[in-house]
Amino acid sequence: MAVRAPHAHGVSSPVSLDCSPRNQNEAGPSNILVVIGAGLSFDREAKATRESTIRAFREGGIRSYVKAVRPRPGSIDAPATNGIEIAIEDGTLPVQGDGIRLFLNDQPVDPLVNKVGGTTTVTYTPRAGLAPESTNVVRLIYEDTAAPVRVMTNEFSFVVAPDYDLLVGIDPASIWRYHASALDPGAACKETSYDDSSWPSRAALFEGKSGTVPDLPEPVRTALTIDSTIN
Repeated sequence: MAVRAPHAHGVSSPVSLDCSPRNQNEAGPSNILVVIGAGLSFDREAKATRESTIRAFREGGIRSYVKAVRPRPGSIDAPATNGIEIAIEDGTLPVQGDGIRLFLNDQPVDPLVNKVGGTTTVTYTPRAGLAPESTNVVRLIYEDTAAPVRVMTNEFSFVVAPDYDLLVGIDPASIWRYHASALDPGAACKETSYDDSSWPSRAALFEGKSGTVPDLPEPVRTALTIDSTIN
């Protein structure tokens, strides 16, 4: 049987899979790996890699592999307060819990390792969080119980989302009162009990700049006249 898989340059070539026994007394291959998709490369050990993702190895169920990752590799909006979580699935031989090492931006960190069934979960949450818009590189090194021990490395990066401070929510239905007199209303106007019923009310945003108005997150809905009668 032949399966045609596209190369990274869009040129397809056949990949032959021999599914028949060599002779009557010899069984055929017990595991068949078929990978179809653009940008994939193959080596002698039938590893499939894609540049936009971390490497995950599945060789007939023999080798352990990375099953899931959070934040998503290549993401540009990862929350700064969330941690890093990686799930490793056992192959025929289990993952060694004491052989797991995790690095964040080339610095070794001390992750929490927990195993349930055949899945080992590696989690790490930075104490101070990650800086907004920072690019962070995670490298995981883990081992199985083969003899000799097989050491596997996975690396991925992500960008933390920008830090936005929402001070006041504004929408077209919101009506705001404003002070339009040269008289100082005093410090009491800051109190919620202050009577501002005599003040005019309009929709925000308010704008009284002379000349070009800069880019604003909302349209100007009330224009103010700036002169000696308005504070």
